[in-house]
Amino acid sequence: MANIRVMIVDDNEDIRTSLADFLQKQPEISVVGEAANGADAMKMIPDARPDVLLLDMIMPVLDGFGVMARLQQ
Repeated sequence: MANIRVMIVDDNEDIRTSLADFLQKQPEISVVGEAANGADAMKMIPDARPDVLLLDMIMPVLDGFGVMARLQQ
């Protein structure tokens, strides 16, 4: 089965940790990065190359909507 690369972007550390713990127990999923805001995520995305972004839509610095807009450019 193909490995799904997931990045978690949320300003709440407890949520990031809980999601990462759960996802890492799934054999077909690899957590390739975690970020506390969209600006940090944008810096990490080129190297992490996630297949899926789990984005919090309301975050400081750059929110999830901003990340989606920049990725579409």
